[in-house]
Amino acid sequence: MAQAGYDPREAVPFWERMSGCPRQMLDKLCFRSQQAIPEFLSTHPSDVTRINQIEAWMPEVLTLYHPPTGGPNAPGRPAPYQPPIGPVMPRTS
Repeated sequence: MAQAGYDPREAVPFWERMSGCPRQMLDKLCFRSQQAIPEFLSTHPSDVTRINQIEAWMPEVLTLYHPPTGGPNAPGRPAPYQPPIGPVMPRTS
């Protein structure tokens, strides 16, 4: 994604939107958070796992990202990634 010119910082907000739940409600009692299915029975990572992995990879990935240059609307160098509220902790039952 970064090498293709897409801003990797947009991956976390994208997956938050895909989950259908506000970030604070991920892995809690949100009707769209897939709490009925344990992650080990799923064919995909949980929303929480996916977002935490993306955030962990972000410093390395940002070194590969080079935004487009030139033109009046070209963005500048990306700022260091800061998670909006910190990692989402998996719920333990």
